[in-house]
Amino acid sequence: MEIDMPASVTDLKSMVFTFGPAGSFGYCSAAPLEQRSLSWWSNWGSPVMPTSNLENASIIKEKLCDRHATWHDAFIHTIIAQSTTDRVYPVWTTPNLPHWGQRGAVLLGDAAHTLQATSGSGANQALEDAVIFSLLLSHYVTTGDDTDTPRDRADLASKGLYEIRAPFVAALRDRSRNLYITNKRINNIVLEYLWYLWIYVQTHVSFVGAFPLQMASFASNP
Repeated sequence: MEIDMPASVTDLKSMVFTFGPAGSFGYCSAAPLEQRSLSWWSNWGSPVMPTSNLENASIIKEKLCDRHATWHDAFIHTIIAQSTTDRVYPVWTTPNLPHWGQRGAVLLGDAAHTLQATSGSGANQALEDAVIFSLLLSHYVTTGDDTDTPRDRADLASKGLYEIRAPFVAALRDRSRNLYITNKRINNIVLEYLWYLWIYVQTHVSFVGAFPLQMASFASNP
């Protein structure tokens, strides 16, 4: 979309997210600022998967207006008013897998645990996988039994990676899902403001925000 960028994008060089009871909305520059090219997205929960990625553009705009009509960021309403998109894409995450590799093959990053884009953690989780796997593999190569084959050592490193990392990324995925997706609109004003309070606490109080991840870490390191 070609549009004049707000100061939050041009001056602060930011990717802007807004969370609410009907989902989330985000936008950022999609190219050098002088090109005035904007990328935007709206995420919401749905009990039914779409049957096609294509949908009538006017229907999409109507649904966007319905979901975000009362949101305070005026630029969101500018984006919706100029929207011509006719595409809707499901957001996929990886379910809990029984392992991340065997017989010498290893899954890392999104191949093992695809996260929501709004988690902001996909790339760094892949890097953490790579570092931990390399450390484990180095350990088993240098201290393993002489009868172990290279495949055996890779499998041992893969097993260790899974035991260390799987609980952590599962907690991160669930926390990200619960943070910005609800299955239906919240119509009760008290529940709505409790929802806002929960989001605020999770994102501003470090101990509360990290609590699910700390519990996963404790579980993987008894």
